[in-house]
Amino acid sequence: TPIPPIKEAIAQAERNWKEAQDLITYPALISREDNAYCVLFPDLPCCLTQAETLEGALAQAKDALAGWLWYSEKDGDAIPFPTDINELKMESGQISALISVRMDAVREEENAYCEPVAEPAMLRTAQPSETL
Repeated sequence: TPIPPIKEAIAQAERNWKEAQDLITYPALISREDNAYCVLFPDLPCCLTQAETLEGALAQAKDALAGWLWYSEKDGDAIPFPTDINELKMESGQISALISVRMDAVREEENAYCEPVAEPAMLRTAQPSETL
């Protein structure tokens, strides 16, 4: 049986809404230091990267953001709300950029690599006073 147009429209709207929720964007600050472009996300502690070219730095920034968000989500850590790019405090020589990742794609990719690891029997039976 064909889906009535209204149900199809609602289903498409729900898919679009889900995709929009999974698209996460954070502002990044980019600076040139020595022979590298450095990228840091002021809202995300220790989320930074660098590369020799600007294009490489932007690609690395996307990976750094995806990893930071994925591990924070996985560990149940609080994820700060992104600062408006117009409110960033930039130092001389810095430029800003918006970096976006699709978390549904990140989750799918990361989960494919994260096979459960079997716990060795000796660790399950070891007593705290025993040494391995």
